[in-house]
Amino acid sequence: MTIGQRIAELRRQNNLSQEALGEALGVTRQSISKWESDGALPEIEKLVAMSRLFGVSVGALLGVEEETPAEGAELGKTRQESELSEAQLRMVEEIVARYTDALREETLRQEQARREDAQKAAQKAAEKKKPGKKAILAGAFCAGLLLYGIISLFSRLERLDNNYTSLSHSINNVTDSVNRQISGIAYQVESILNEQNALTADFGTSVAEVNAKEMTVSFDVYAVPKTYEAGMTVEFLAESDNGETHSAEGIEGANARFSGRITCPLTENSVITVSAAFMRGGVRETQVLDSYDYIYQNVLPEVSVTSFMLSRDAVPGVPFPLARENVLVHSWGPEKLWNFVPEVPRVARVRVGFFVNGALAAWAEPDAGNPQPITGVDADGNATSVAMPTMGEEDLLFTFPECEVTLQDGDFFCVAAVVEDQFGHERVVTDGVYQITGTGEESARVDDYDAEAEIVWKY
Repeated sequence: MTIGQRIAELRRQNNLSQEALGEALGVTRQSISKWESDGALPEIEKLVAMSRLFGVSVGALLGVEEETPAEGAELGKTRQESELSEAQLRMVEEIVARYTDALREETLRQEQARREDAQKAAQKAAEKKKPGKKAILAGAFCAGLLLYGIISLFSRLERLDNNYTSLSHSINNVTDSVNRQISGIAYQVESILNEQNALTADFGTSVAEVNAKEMTVSFDVYAVPKTYEAGMTVEFLAESDNGETHSAEGIEGANARFSGRITCPLTENSVITVSAAFMRGGVRETQVLDSYDYIYQNVLPEVSVTSFMLSRDAVPGVPFPLARENVLVHSWGPEKLWNFVPEVPRVARVRVGFFVNGALAAWAEPDAGNPQPITGVDADGNATSVAMPTMGEEDLLFTFPECEVTLQDGDFFCVAAVVEDQFGHERVVTDGVYQITGTGEESARVDDYDAEAEIVWKY
C-alpha cells in the first residue's frame, strides 16, 4: 500500500471528506487528491499534522512500521522526550517569564516592607515631645536602610537581566539544534517517500534535438522498472502545463530497460514534464521522471527593452503624451548556448509600440540617427524593404511620434518590442507591465504588475 492509499484509508476511517481534511491541514482539496493519487508527496509538517489528526505515528503513515494504538502512544512519548518541540520551547520561555516576574514582585515586596518599617519608626520618633539623640539615630538608620534597599534592588535587577540574557542564548542554541534535527528528519522522510513510491529502479531523460524552425523538442528517455513482469509495457509521456500530452512507446531492451524518444511542440511559458507509464496486468502506474522549463527561451533571440516614460504619473481620462519619448532595444548574441539547438537564434526584425490592455495604441519609429539600415530579413534570410531596422549586437533607438493616449482607471499598459527571428517566429518583450489606478482628477499611482503572461497581444 502506498502513502496515498494509507492517507485515503485513514481519512475514510475518520469520516473526513477531502475538503474537511484539507481545511484541517491548511491545504486545498486538490492537494489532498494529489496525495491520495500519489501524484505528489506531502511535506514533513503535513505528515506530522496528519499523524496527530489520525492518532498514528509518522512511521505508520509512511508504511515503514506497523504499530498498535498503545505502541503508537508509547512511540510518540519517546519521540517527544527525545526532541524539544515548539510547545516545549514555549513552555521554557513561559517558565523563564514567570520566574522573572516572581523575582521582581518579591524584590518590590521586600522594598515596600522596608519603607513601611521606616515610616513607622519615623512616626514613633515624631510622636515624642522631645526628640532626642535616639530619634535622630533612628531616622538615620531608616534612611540608611532605604538607601541600602534601593542599591540592593538595582543590583538584583541587573543580575536578573544577566540571567535572562543567558537563558535567551541557551534557548536560541536549543532552537538551532532542534531546527537542525528537524531538517535531518525531513530529508530522511523525503528519501523514504521517494524510495517507497518510486516505480523505477533506474531512469534518465535528455534533450535529443530542438527544431527551432518547427518549434519542437525531442527527448531521449529510458526507464528500468523496479518490479519487472513478463509482457509488461512502458509508455513515455511529455506533457505541457497547458494540458497537451505527447507519447511514445517504450522499446524493451536488455536487462528490462525500456527506451524511447518523444517529440512535442515548444510553447511560450510552458513547462514540459516527462513521465513513464507502466502497464502490467491491466494496471497502469505513472511516475514523473523530469521537467524542463528553459528550452523555449533558449531557441529565441535574447532581447531587452528599456523605456524612460513609465516613471511618469498618469491621470485616468487625461491624455498621456507619447511624443518624443525614447525606447532602447538591445539584443544578445548570436551565441550557441546549447549543442542540441542546430541553428543559432537570430533576430530578423523588431518593432516597438505602446500597448494598452494588450492592444496596440501607437508604433514608435526608428531613430533617424540610428546607424542600422531600415531593412528587414524574411524567413529565408533574404533582405526585404520594410520600415524596420535589422538587429545586430548593438543598441537600437526608437522614438514615438506626435501622439497621445487616454488611459482609464484599471488599464494595463506597457512599452513592448515585437521581435521576429529568422524563421518568422514572433515574441513580445516588455520592460514591465503597469496598471493605472485612481479616479477623477486624482493623480494616478503607477504600480509594477506581473501580468505579461496573461496578456493577449493584438497588433
